[in-house]
This record gives sequence, structure tokens and C-alpha cells, in this order.
Amino acid sequence: AQNDAETALTAAQKSIADLEIALTGEQKSLMAVQTQLDSLVAATGVSLSEIADQPDGRGAVMAVSTALEPGLISINKGTTDGIKRGMTFDIFNGTTYKGRVQVEAVRDSMCTCVIKRSVPGTSMAQGDAAATRI
Repeated sequence: AQNDAETALTAAQKSIADLEIALTGEQKSLMAVQTQLDSLVAATGVSLSEIADQPDGRGAVMAVSTALEPGLISINKGTTDGIKRGMTFDIFNGTTYKGRVQVEAVRDSMCTCVIKRSVPGTSMAQGDAAATRI
């Protein structure tokens, strides 16, 4: 009985050691994700609660102006849809991804966005789909 108990104790100690190794790995992953979140908040000026509260907004591009770099886009979503300054929209035409824009000004039923990223070989245009969701 003592031999069985010692074998069980050894197995339990090995399991504890394996779990501690796994925990250390998960803690490192968590710290990396926290660093990314902190960087996102610092770069955008948008708090994590604001990011988490982003609505599932689907709209359409109303107008595009590239007269000044990097370009401006109007989207038919506004404060009545839960849109806030700092949110981002991805722009598509069908299944073609065209880029990402960031909301700079919001009115009741529309917002104005700055082009943050555009896919080479594509251009954002009136009628393109706009979607936001984290």
C-alpha cells in the first residue's frame, strides 16, 4: 500500500510540475496580449471600454475625397447607430477588401473617416460596404 501511495504521489507531483509549466506559458501569452492592448490604447487614444462597446455597424460609403492625403470618406452611420470617434471601419466591395478607415467626426446619421490603410491596386468608392466590429 505504501508503494502504491508513493507512486501516486510521484505522479501527482509530476502533474503539478507540468501544470506549473503550462501556467507560466499562459502567463507569458497573457502579458504579450496585454502589451498589445496597451499599445492599441496608446496609439488610438480610445479606451478598452470604448473598444469593447463597438457596435456591429454595417453601412455604405457615401463619398470619397482624395484631394488631401491620406483621404476622407463619409459613411452613412452616425451617433444614432452608436458610432463614436476613434472607431474603425473596414471597406469592401463584394469580397474585395479595400482598406481601413478611422472615424474622426460623427453626426447623427453619418460619420467622416480618415483613410488609415488602403490596399494597393484598389480604390475606395461611393457604394462600397463599410463594416465595424472588434
